[in-house]
Amino acid sequence: MNAATQVPGGRVVAVRDAIVDVAFDRVALPLIEQSMSIISDHGPPIIAEVLAHLDERTVGVLEDRG
Repeated sequence: MNAATQVPGGRVVAVRDAIVDVAFDRVALPLIEQSMSIISDHGPPIIAEVLAHLDERTVGVLEDRG
């Protein structure tokens, strides 16, 4: 996993344990294996790695639990 980048415009649409689906409306999807930072109002940022492009606007990511 490389350094995490913030990908603006995404929003969490589903959470299943350490797997999170993130949808993007108007930006290109992050690349597979790219690390990303998920910002929350309820705690520290979550670092996750893109596992798959689920469709043309949604990615599945794996939370890095360190």
